[in-house]
Amino acid sequence: MWYLLLVPIVLAIVAMNIYVFMACWQKGRRTMFWLGIAGLIVPYIGIAHWIGAIRLARPESKWAQEKYGPEKMARSRARFGDQFDWTPGPPLPPPQQP
Repeated sequence: MWYLLLVPIVLAIVAMNIYVFMACWQKGRRTMFWLGIAGLIVPYIGIAHWIGAIRLARPESKWAQEKYGPEKMARSRARFGDQFDWTPGPPLPPPQQP
């Protein structure tokens, strides 16, 4: 019956991981979120979502909009720029005017 003592511990760990997954998602750290999901299968990969939850959020994310003051938002904009381009590759040049 000793194994019944493990149930609350496992439930606490799962609840904590779900909270960290959601923090990564709200911070705009999608890659870290998916690495955390993969970490459920391979535990050492799962450290990535903890790193994503600790690091600075993207300025356009819901987390930054709701929880950051002017100083922290300025740090976020300096790090990521005003807008984040989700398309891969180098940015396209502006269109030519005829």
